[in-house]
Amino acid sequence: MASLSFIVGLIGNIISILVFASPIVTFKRVVKKKSIENYKGLPYVCTLLSTSLWSFYGLLKPGGLLIVTVNGAGAVLEAIYVTLYIIYAPKDTRVKMIKLVALLNIGSLGVVIAVTLLAIHGSLRLVVLGFLCAGLTLGMYASPMGAMRAVIVTKSVEYMPFSLSFFLFLNGGVWSVYAALVKDYFIGVPNAIGFFLGSAQLVLYAVYRRKRPTPKPTAEKDEEELGSAHLVRDIEMKQRKEDDEESGKSRALHKGMSLPKQGPARQHSLKKIVKANSLNPYELQALRADATSFRPTFYRIVKRGSTEEFSGLPYVCTLLQTSLWVYYGFTKPGAILVATVNIVGTVMEIIFVALFLIYASSPRKRFTTAVLVALLDVGFLGVAVLVTHFAMDGNVRIDVIGSLCAGLCIIMYGSPLSIMKLVITTKSVEYMPFLLSLILFCSAAVWSVYSVLTKDLFLGVPNVVGFLLGTAQLILYAIYSDSRGAKSRVQGLEDGTQPLIQPVEVHENDVAVKNKIESSNNASLP
Repeated sequence: MASLSFIVGLIGNIISILVFASPIVTFKRVVKKKSIENYKGLPYVCTLLSTSLWSFYGLLKPGGLLIVTVNGAGAVLEAIYVTLYIIYAPKDTRVKMIKLVALLNIGSLGVVIAVTLLAIHGSLRLVVLGFLCAGLTLGMYASPMGAMRAVIVTKSVEYMPFSLSFFLFLNGGVWSVYAALVKDYFIGVPNAIGFFLGSAQLVLYAVYRRKRPTPKPTAEKDEEELGSAHLVRDIEMKQRKEDDEESGKSRALHKGMSLPKQGPARQHSLKKIVKANSLNPYELQALRADATSFRPTFYRIVKRGSTEEFSGLPYVCTLLQTSLWVYYGFTKPGAILVATVNIVGTVMEIIFVALFLIYASSPRKRFTTAVLVALLDVGFLGVAVLVTHFAMDGNVRIDVIGSLCAGLCIIMYGSPLSIMKLVITTKSVEYMPFLLSLILFCSAAVWSVYSVLTKDLFLGVPNVVGFLLGTAQLILYAIYSDSRGAKSRVQGLEDGTQPLIQPVEVHENDVAVKNKIESSNNASLP
């Protein structure tokens, strides 16, 4: 078995290094043009952090040589990419990139290494590191989901390279087999999910490879289909073409009125989908009034008989998470409280999903939500329950289920990051309801204490992350609660201190923005 695991791990090394080497073509172009153009540096910084942590994990784990070799090579390549990016980036971008590297690749990595070496001992050290590595890997594997949704929207695979999808599929499959052979669930769980997502990408490729792309979506449809990740991006991409054409002038954006215009999104991959769009100060005022209203979402849906621009994905994912936590609560001795709270959550999410399907604003939205329910809440959940129940025993079963639950919980707790970025960008908490931030903070704190008392790391790790993020939200609220934010910019129009921009009529489609805020804050309790 040892020789077989070595062969499989060696194959995994080759495939993973090919994946790590794929940006070489991109940076060859960067060096040739001596410019990063519109490429983003964040993916390389995050991948450098991930490979560094995996290398550290491999060094501490007995028999982890193959983990060290592949991630050591990946860390070297990512360090080269980050260095080239910093060299050829404009001054402002270079400064931001250096701060990001200092925060994540030096600060966070250094803290993790110091804490695990000095404050944690024995097998617990590997467990903590494994959770961190698995969480980062899950995030990396989930990142192409935006491209998958773009394929469904446009009915074309031109935005999803086949070679990358195929290698991610192979990578997830090979490392899943390796994890099963060496019984390392921190490697197995994220790579099994990666294998599943890679399979879904190949299925999409088979379905849409011969289909002609549909016409370019409107800005409103882009917001709905591409998800909450574009909320901040759209606000940053101010471009007033219509006004320029009418006036015959090129209207410059005042530094106090708008953020710098964003280039093509996601390194040209969605260049033909995302339409530049933003909000002026008057629209920001309308957004504030809508985002801070506490009218129940589904009360509004039932009353109007339509889901409007709301997305069903957050409710489908939360249903999957609460269902897994229920299974975990019944599997683990003494975890009845975990089961009870998530039974309530599961029932509520089922009601929300059912109402969403009943009142879906279009047949396509109903079909998409039904497919997601079938894939995640029936297919994936069913496979997880069957495999863990019949193929695993005792503590192994609990560890695998706990790892899945913890990974999903971390993703949910991390979803409000886009709103936190929006608060920093606008210097206003108008878009981050204080009550919701306080409740999430208290919930994570209480469950963190509970996990310490019951010595349950699967509950503790994600809730500690949620507690830290909740603390960060409250700190942002304390810093910017007195800021006038968008109001001050509107006042600037009245007193003449800022250039006049004509007010734009606020349409009902502004509810899409509210949807993104509600969706990103839809983190469920463990």
